[in-house]
Amino acid sequence: MIITWDITYDDEMQGISNIRFTKRKYFTVFIFLLCSVITFSQPYVFKKYIIDKEIDGCSGLISEDIDGDGNIDIVGTSMNEGHVILWKNNGCGSINWEKIFIDTTFKAAMYPYTADIDNDGTTDVIAGSGAGIVAWWEKDASNHCSWTRHVIDSAYPGAHGIYACYMNNDSYVDIVASSADLNSIAWWENNGLSPVSWMKHSITHDFHTTQSCMAIDIDNDMDLDILGASSEDDEIAVWYNTDGSGNSWEKQLVSDSFDLAHWIYSCDLDNDGDQDILGAACISGEIAWWENDGNQPPGWKKHIIATEFACAVTVIAGDFDNDDDLDICGTSWYGDEIAIWENPGIPDSDWIKHSIETNFNGAWPIHANDLDNDGDIDLVAGGDVLNGNGENPPVSWWENQVIKSAK
Repeated sequence: MIITWDITYDDEMQGISNIRFTKRKYFTVFIFLLCSVITFSQPYVFKKYIIDKEIDGCSGLISEDIDGDGNIDIVGTSMNEGHVILWKNNGCGSINWEKIFIDTTFKAAMYPYTADIDNDGTTDVIAGSGAGIVAWWEKDASNHCSWTRHVIDSAYPGAHGIYACYMNNDSYVDIVASSADLNSIAWWENNGLSPVSWMKHSITHDFHTTQSCMAIDIDNDMDLDILGASSEDDEIAVWYNTDGSGNSWEKQLVSDSFDLAHWIYSCDLDNDGDQDILGAACISGEIAWWENDGNQPPGWKKHIIATEFACAVTVIAGDFDNDDDLDICGTSWYGDEIAIWENPGIPDSDWIKHSIETNFNGAWPIHANDLDNDGDIDLVAGGDVLNGNGENPPVSWWENQVIKSAK
C-alpha cells in the first residue's frame, strides 16, 4: 500500500520546522507501509491533560525545573505567534499550569533549550528564530515572571536546532545552533564575563537545509562532538572535535540516504558504554538508530525501528515502562500521531509499537520528563497544522500510568 500527498514550500512559510528548498517547489512524498515493527495490544496507559489551548503553532518544547521548586516546568515556543512561553508547574494534584510569557516578539521562534548561561544559579532560556536571531533570556533570580532578552547573534537566518553545552570545558555554558538557510552548524563561545559576550566558531557551511543538532562525546575521548541532520542532503553526520577545544572539526558521514532527515538524538541505546544515534526522517516516515561499534572513529550499523510513521519529525528516548532499558518515542507530523516503540531487550531486533495518540494534529515537538514526580517518565507535546489537517492542537501532557509489558 502506498500513501501519496503533495507538500508545498515557499519563501514565506516555515514549512516543516523551517524546511525550505527553492521557491514554490512541489514534490510528492511516497510512504511505503512496510511493517518493520510488531504491534501488540496496548500495555502502556497514558492519561492526557491539556496545558494550553491558546497557542498557534507550537514549534518547540523542553521541560526542566525552571524556578527551583522541585517541580518540572515547561518552556515552549510558538513559531506563528513569535512567543517564548513558560508554563509553571504548581505541583498540585493533576497539575495546574501558570502561563508566563517570556517573550512575545521573537519572530518565527524555533526550538528552545535551558541552561544557566550567566552562572548565577538560575536556569535561563535560549532559542533561535527563523528570522535570524539566536538569543538567551536571563531569568530574574527572585521573580520567575521577569525575563530579559540578550542577543547572541542577529545574523543567523533560519536558525533552527539549538543546544547548550560546555564545548571547551571552561565551566561556562556555550551554545550550538544550526541554520537551515545558511546550511550551517556553529557554536558560540561564552566568555564568562558580566555581561556575557560571545565568539562565534563555524563547524560547517556545507550541510544543506540543516535541521537539528546536538553536542555529545561520540568517540569517548572526553570532548564534545557534534551531530547534525540535513534534510536536503538526506544526511546524518558527526563532526569530531579533533583539538578538544572546538576549533578543529572532522566530518564523518553516518548516512546519506535518510530521506529528508529532520531530527537527531543520541543515547546509549544498547547499554554497551558508547553513544548511539537516533534519527527521524520525514519523507520516508522512518525512525532508525545507528549502532556505535566503539572503534576510533566509530563505525555505524543502521537498525530500522519504523518505516510507516508518516513524516517523522522528532524522536527521543526514555525508559517509559521502568524495565531498565531505553524505549523510543516519536511524532508523526503528517500522521498526527505520537507513539512509543518498546525496546524488546535486544535493540537490534523488532521493536513493539504503542500508539499514545492518533489524532494530535501536526504532532511535532515532544519532550519526556517526570512531570508529576511519581517516579515514571511522562510526555509533553505540541503541534503545528501547516500540514493542513485542521486546527492547532493544544499543548498537552500525558501522565504515564505504568503497566509493565512482559518481555
